[in-house]
Amino acid sequence: QRQQPCKLVMDPNQTGYALVIEQNTTDDEQPTEVVVRNAYFKPVIFPGSVRFEEIQIVQTAEDENNEEQLQDAIIFSPDGTAVPGIIQIGDGLSHYTAIINPATGKTKMQTGTIDEQEQVEIIDLDLLK
Repeated sequence: QRQQPCKLVMDPNQTGYALVIEQNTTDDEQPTEVVVRNAYFKPVIFPGSVRFEEIQIVQTAEDENNEEQLQDAIIFSPDGTAVPGIIQIGDGLSHYTAIINPATGKTKMQTGTIDEQEQVEIIDLDLLK
């Protein structure tokens, strides 16, 4: 979206999500967050009892210094990278897990809970200095 970062923001009630971008109306004004609504995307409300059952977002060293960082948001950058995360969606009986690849931003959907998925260790190279 206009070569700028996009945030996938999860509803605090765990029942939906929206894509948010920052928008400047003038150069001297602070950017405001705008929910994306177009032919490709609109905010989603889950039907029935479907909800986010668990959200795990990995914080990098840069994120820890940013106090305004949203707890339930995944940022997708224009270069294709993303904040790594794992999201479990379900209705209490059926469970699906979305795994976000930080290098490509690609999301892989798998059946089952987070605990049933093969865990991959994520190493923050900035911390290895």
